[in-house]
Amino acid sequence: MPTSSRGMVPWAPRCPIQDRPEPHSRSSGSPGITPRNRGSVNRYLRGGIALKKRSVVAPRHRRGRSGYPRPPPRTTIPSRGTKRSAPRQKVHLALRVNGEAVEVAFAPRKTLLEVLREDLGLTGTKHGCELGECGTCTVLIDREPQLSCLVLGLECEGADVTTVEGLAGPEGPHPLQEAFADLNAAQCGYCTPGILCTAKALLDAKKKPSRAEIREALSGNLCRCTGYLKIYEAVERAAAILRGESVPEVDALAGGGA
Repeated sequence: MPTSSRGMVPWAPRCPIQDRPEPHSRSSGSPGITPRNRGSVNRYLRGGIALKKRSVVAPRHRRGRSGYPRPPPRTTIPSRGTKRSAPRQKVHLALRVNGEAVEVAFAPRKTLLEVLREDLGLTGTKHGCELGECGTCTVLIDREPQLSCLVLGLECEGADVTTVEGLAGPEGPHPLQEAFADLNAAQCGYCTPGILCTAKALLDAKKKPSRAEIREALSGNLCRCTGYLKIYEAVERAAAILRGESVPEVDALAGGGA
């Protein structure tokens, strides 16, 4: 390699980095690193790859009036001529509830439980599991116990529905209601409306049910408070009252139990 008059190796931009001599200073007569050759030196130091700066200015077709990038486009809004699905209309239904003829308008998707509570204001029927497992929502449809959470309101057109509010008559509470109150068969009371409706259907079918028949009839009604014994005794007491038999007083029952 030729040398200069002073015996030093001139600047060689293509030599390997490990063999690259130090750039000469301006005092030695060599140009060194100047603003004009700074880009060449940077490319050399980076292995011959020039790093380009990315432009922060958006393309002209994506710029707004202020020069900044436009926000992403909004979701398309259907035009006025596009047909939209119309909301489902309410249905009008006529049925008998607790001995009275009523007409109610409700959404077709509603169950009988929702119609009774939300549209007719009969909140005695309770929400439970809404899966047909607990029996809390039991009502009488044409004198048969049914789970109102599994029955659509549309299916009850012209039916005779009885809830816990309709058990009492002009003479007063139903004997079942009196027996449950006398024997403290209801504690929190949340499951009691369903049990009362189921027990009424049993007593309407059988005047003197056995303990096994009462247990079988109420097997679909769950209670988390009691041990069911007081419930069975209350149903037996109500059955005796409906048959016209004399029943012991509540104080005598409490004394005998003590």
